[in-house]
This record gives sequence, structure tokens and C-alpha cells, in this order.
Amino acid sequence: MNRKKIFFLSLAVLSLLVGCNQQQKSKVAVINGESITADELYNHMEVKSIVRVRDNNMNEYDMSLADTIAFQTLQDLVRQKALLQLAKEENVLPTEEETNKELEFRKRLNPNFVQQALSRGAGPDQLRKMLKVELAEEKLIAKGIAVSKKDAEDFVKENPKLFVVPATVDLVWIQVLNDEKKQKVDAELSSGQSFESVAARFNQAPNAVKYRNRFPVRNIEALPDPVKSIAQSTEQGKYSDWVKIGQSSARFYVENKTPEQKQSIDDARIEMVQRQIAINRGRKAKDLPRIIFERIRNSNVEIAQPNLKELWKTYEQQIKKVELNSAKKETNDSMQKSDSSAK
Repeated sequence: MNRKKIFFLSLAVLSLLVGCNQQQKSKVAVINGESITADELYNHMEVKSIVRVRDNNMNEYDMSLADTIAFQTLQDLVRQKALLQLAKEENVLPTEEETNKELEFRKRLNPNFVQQALSRGAGPDQLRKMLKVELAEEKLIAKGIAVSKKDAEDFVKENPKLFVVPATVDLVWIQVLNDEKKQKVDAELSSGQSFESVAARFNQAPNAVKYRNRFPVRNIEALPDPVKSIAQSTEQGKYSDWVKIGQSSARFYVENKTPEQKQSIDDARIEMVQRQIAINRGRKAKDLPRIIFERIRNSNVEIAQPNLKELWKTYEQQIKKVELNSAKKETNDSMQKSDSSAK
């Protein structure tokens, strides 16, 4: 999972937890007249350790988490607090003005940035909080490192393949779970019905309604293998034969194709390259994850929520063992060096 996906996943979970915490008794759903409250939702997240995941071939299955969703989110929030505290001590904590400026900068890079964040469950306040954390992390890593505009321009010239807009495809699809549905789909298409109207009636794909029967991945290179082959070989305005996807079958209609293009290199893009070069150089000189880990280990962390308190206690014991094992290793290494010197 890349950094952008992690960023938006964190936004969605953080937004949900904050919302639940602020409106514990509010309704989040009603089934046959009976309500599910935000309090019930949050309490279930505290113990939920099985999640549904989807692989590159769009197969869905359940997986066990190392820790519950709530506890992993708590760990993230503790880390964020520790990071912001360190940024404040080193006088690089982003101001509100800097955070707002960063938001505008992200919008220059990607005009759909805010819309994409909101579509994943993040409110404006959560978005700014996450940007503040990201900016603080960047400033801690790149502190004292200067990268010129020429450095960035030279990097772009030397690495043209990194600055392309990938080829994309807009696919409408129909996924069915048995041969009977396949036959019905084929009959409807043969009768002259549009692919989109048939998809609206027969598509059994997960989140079909949410995505309006559009395949959720547009980047051709990122498509799972059977779908990628269809996107590359099927003409725009045509639809494919049936292909197997896991235990199901699917057909795809190529609504639109866009070839790979060179990325526009404007001032905002050059600034982002400058910043990324500084981050890469900073990471070689400073192990920030380790610094934050050490800070958390040596901090006084008090957990008020009962279900999370015991989990944190166990986690603290584990990270203390890391310290003990490191100390033992250093002692053993020192003794071995002494023995070698004596010989």
C-alpha cells in the first residue's frame, strides 16, 4: 500500500472515530425500525479484528488484524501527537497559515485533492489535521537541508519516466456469480440493450452501486492482469468476452481510453520535486521513525478507555523488551570486541 492510500485510509478511520466520539448516542443506521448508534459502532470497532480485503484480482476475503482497528488507530494518534510535540520542540511545528498554504499547494498539484479526501470520509477539519502532521514530519526530516530549483529541474530532466500521466481507461463492468446470470446478460446484450443498462440490472460486483458499475481502477498499469489485457486489447466503444475473476465471471465495456502523456512541469511540480529531494536526503541522515518510537517508549502515555488500556499495557511491555534486547546486544558486542582486543 503506497503512502497516498495510507494517508486517505488514515483520514477515513480518523474521521469515523472522531465523529463517533463526539456523537456517541447519534444514529448511524436504522434496520427495520431499530437503530444502530455511533456508540455501538465505536464499541464494535474496539474489538473488531477481522477485516475484509480485496486483492489485485478483485477477489474479496477476510483477514485477521494484528490488533483491532481501534487500537491501531490509537497507535497512529499517539505517534502523531509525539511527532507534533517533537516538531514544536524543534521549532518546526506548522502554523495554521502554513497548513492552509499546504492545502492550497496540494490543490495546485491535484485539483481533485479535496474532493477525493471528502469522498473517503474526511471532513475539512480532519483533512487539515492530517496535512499538519504530514507537513510537520516533512519539516523534521528536511530540517537544515537546502535544495535549489536547478537541482529539481536537473532531476526532472534526468528522470523523464517519473513525470508522466499514466494511460487510463474508463470501464463499465458486469460481474456475475453463476452461469444463469451470464446467459441473461448475453440475451439482453444480444437484444440491443446498452451495456450500461444491463450492468445496472445484473451487476453483482461489490460496491457496484457506489461506483455506478464503473471499475474502480483507471490506471491501466495498475489493473489486475485479466482486466489489464482487456483494457489494452479492446477498442473504445466495444465490450469484451467473459473472463474469470476468482469464482465469478465478468465482461467489460471500454467507455473511454486516454494514452500516456507527459506531465506538465509547472512551478508547483518543481517545488514538490525540491521538497522530495530534501526528504530523501534527510531520511539518509535521520531515522525519524526510530526517534518517534524512542520518544513514545520513554513517554508517559495514559489510556483512559478500558478496552484499549490493557492492549496498550501489553504494547508498552513489548516495546520495553526491545530496549532491553538492544541493551543486551550492545553489551555482547562490546564484550566480543574486548575479547578480540585481548587476543
